[in-house]
Amino acid sequence: MSDGKLYSILKTFLDDSSDTMEGIEEAILQLDSQPGDRDSLNRLFRLVHSFKGAARFMGFSVTSEFAHRIENILDGIRNRKYQYSQRVSDLLFQSARVLNDILSHIAESGDEKGFEFAEAVEELERFQDEGENPVSDTGAGMQDEQPVPESEQAEPEMHFRFEGEPVNWGNILLKSEKEEFYGAAREGRIWTVSFGTAAEAGMEIPRVMLSMRALEQESQFFRSIPPSEYIEEEYRDRVDLLLVNRYGENDLREILDQELEVYHIREFDLDEILSRKAEPAKSELSGVQKEEPVTKPGQESDSDGESDEPENEEEPVDQEVEQSSAGESSQPVPAKQSTVKVDIRKMDDLMNLLGELVINRTRSEDLVQELESLANEQKMVENLRESLNEQSQIINDIQDKVMSSRLVAVKSIFQEVSFVVRDMANRLGKEVDCRISGESTELDKRLVDSIRNPIMHVVKNAVDHGLEDPDEREEKGKERKGVITVEAHREHNQIIITISDDGRGIDLEKIREVAVKRGIMDPGHADSLSEEEIVGLLCLPGFSSREKVTGDSGRGVGMDVVKSILEEFNGKMEIHTEKDRGTCVLLRLPITLAIIRGLMI
Repeated sequence: MSDGKLYSILKTFLDDSSDTMEGIEEAILQLDSQPGDRDSLNRLFRLVHSFKGAARFMGFSVTSEFAHRIENILDGIRNRKYQYSQRVSDLLFQSARVLNDILSHIAESGDEKGFEFAEAVEELERFQDEGENPVSDTGAGMQDEQPVPESEQAEPEMHFRFEGEPVNWGNILLKSEKEEFYGAAREGRIWTVSFGTAAEAGMEIPRVMLSMRALEQESQFFRSIPPSEYIEEEYRDRVDLLLVNRYGENDLREILDQELEVYHIREFDLDEILSRKAEPAKSELSGVQKEEPVTKPGQESDSDGESDEPENEEEPVDQEVEQSSAGESSQPVPAKQSTVKVDIRKMDDLMNLLGELVINRTRSEDLVQELESLANEQKMVENLRESLNEQSQIINDIQDKVMSSRLVAVKSIFQEVSFVVRDMANRLGKEVDCRISGESTELDKRLVDSIRNPIMHVVKNAVDHGLEDPDEREEKGKERKGVITVEAHREHNQIIITISDDGRGIDLEKIREVAVKRGIMDPGHADSLSEEEIVGLLCLPGFSSREKVTGDSGRGVGMDVVKSILEEFNGKMEIHTEKDRGTCVLLRLPITLAIIRGLMI
């Protein structure tokens, strides 16, 4: 299997998991604001379950196990084993941060190896070992307490286990499958293949699934244990296949991923396969639990491939489906979202082509004007002008569509802001109310990616520098809980993002003193600076008024970077401050990149 296919699968996993993480963060924030909201709890459980399954599919077993521990805690809350508390809330926020860090690590290294899970796992284990007071009959718990539906309960794990030699296919195939097998076997070669994943291969399940699909595409008959549709749930280090195709052993080995460990590849003739129908050998499937083959309507099933059961045995299932459909007919069916993920580089190429088209349109318009002054046939000029007007309208429509297709909401950034504020407030011992608005405001995708860090830096400054400790706020006659507001809105062709706090404001005199002390200017020059110029000193490289370096600030790296990134996109930053009233940082950004604005000329 090519590295390109594995890279494509990994990229899809990272993209999908990033979307899942946005949903997880949103559900955690919703649950934190409304602890009794069972819908948010159930949604969070499902999202964590999806994340776990995707990680397992990729072979990231430690990541999957970490998500499984989170899932267990959520299931415990749903089943009233644990009570939703501040400790649980802190664990969920911390776990979400760990999951995001894991994705970043995998994106950089291509694997989960090297990521330190120990501390986060210990926190979850400690909670589960110590437990939390279960919800009493009279205590505050989840709203509308109902038994958790079976469809949403953590499912028991069903294992296929393998021992010894390959599976005895004579006892496994259904009667209809045997007939299909016999027909194919008369015109091809019969193979049994058994393989698993090497210990250090990584991305085990994708490798197994891609190899299985490649073999299935090249075979007239293909059966596997575990069944290919259940590989993600049932794979336990080994797969057995029964194939009919026209390939030789070397060809089959070529198709299999080179990182797989092939236990055997053996060819049989039809008579030999038919004779292998004695009792299930010790080599057969064995385990704690084993599911019977699912019988489809009209199929017959038995250990010998035959069935004495009535043909209409499955009618109750059909009736249940009909009743369910009738019961839900009055419920509106949510429309399926039609979205396609597109590599931003493809959008850039499309934008460049559109730019050339617009330039060509302008040239055509100039030629028409010249023709109008020279041509005697006015009718021909009018026809040409009409055609050009239609072309211009089409180009304008294409331009609008391309521009809008690049726009994404700032919601993902604003959700991260809530997490950052809460995390810093806990670490710094501050009480903070983070207020978010305008999260549906849209910006160019590249702008959203580029301004994420600048916004986070300004927010961290507001929590660390701006807001006072609760006791200090109380002494000033303020509420103990400080307020940080982050909002976005559109203003003509610009997006305005404001980050404000109701803290102590910027100490202008201290800024003057630091500038003089560091030799940036002499005292006379410093005294003559206006308020705007003093605030502007904060954007000088290496400038910091913080005397003590912390994990969040004090290194002199920050506001200058924020300013330079904004200017790179023709944006602008404004800082307004008032002593003991707070600070407001205003970021002005174009909705789209400069190349799009150039197309409008």
